[in-house]
Amino acid sequence: MCDTPVAWDADLAVHWIGLEDGLLLEARDASGLPSSAQPVEDPPARAASLGALETVRRTARAQALDAMEARMHAGPEGSPGLMLDFEACQRCHNCTVACPICYCKECLFRTDAFRHEPRRYFGWAERKGAARLPGDTLTFQLTRLCHVTASCVGCGMCTSACPAELPVDLLFQTVARRTQALFDYVPGRSLQDPLPPATFERKEFVDLGEAHR
Repeated sequence: MCDTPVAWDADLAVHWIGLEDGLLLEARDASGLPSSAQPVEDPPARAASLGALETVRRTARAQALDAMEARMHAGPEGSPGLMLDFEACQRCHNCTVACPICYCKECLFRTDAFRHEPRRYFGWAERKGAARLPGDTLTFQLTRLCHVTASCVGCGMCTSACPAELPVDLLFQTVARRTQALFDYVPGRSLQDPLPPATFERKEFVDLGEAHR
């Protein structure tokens, strides 16, 4: 759920929220506007409409993420809620293909690393009584989560592409909310903000494991 209906740092933005008639074009400079465009004042009602919409969306988003976080930490041992959410994962990679943040030239999960020989599956089934197919689904999702959590924009494309209708975006955004807060980073806010995965700080998170449990 997008809680920022106004584009940040865009060369050209098209606005219609809070307008009774027509569209409002906002450009970084005049070169981005058509020659027929006429300068106008921002309608007074537009700011109020945007503020009300942002409040509603942010409240709804916070409630959804709070509920998902409670579900992820429902059990005293580990996170059974997380495993229950991902147990229907087919590892089809639709979420990876749809995600604008997954940009690896070579994905580990599309190599031979997880193409196990049949005898290994028989061995696991013999030891455990059963072997899940497809395997490594939780590992797949947790690996993706680690890769994109700092830059996830919550666009919802992963959930839209999921044939199992898993709430992937809510799960990822729940973790991303904490991760991005630690870095004071909002993806898409500014092109000048350094990317957390590409920025190294020698004394960053020196108390990791204590304050951030």
